[in-house]
Amino acid sequence: AYWVARQRKQKRLKTQGKLNLLTESRIKKLEDIGFIFNTKQNEIYKATCEKRYQQLWDAGFETLLKFKKEHGHCCVPRRYTANQTLAAWTQRQRAQYNRYYLLGKKSCLNASKVQRLKDV
Repeated sequence: AYWVARQRKQKRLKTQGKLNLLTESRIKKLEDIGFIFNTKQNEIYKATCEKRYQQLWDAGFETLLKFKKEHGHCCVPRRYTANQTLAAWTQRQRAQYNRYYLLGKKSCLNASKVQRLKDV
């Protein structure tokens, strides 16, 4: 991941006319293998990321349902040592909810996901 990020940074520097280590030959080789320099403008990359994010969200939600079945509630402690991943996931959901619904800022938690959480 670090190497990929570094290539993208070097390309940005080159585009801005700043000192960089990326030659035209390297750019061509990377483009020939399908390397995506600007992920924000690439629709296929966006769709792949959105699909992956949805899969991760669904997995977290399923884990929350199992927690509820076992404990009778959905109040996962922030420092839940039995499942740190679930603790972090629920904390992110709370933060995203507050970000969107209380602060009015952009959030990755949409109305459908909020409803699913409320239904639990």
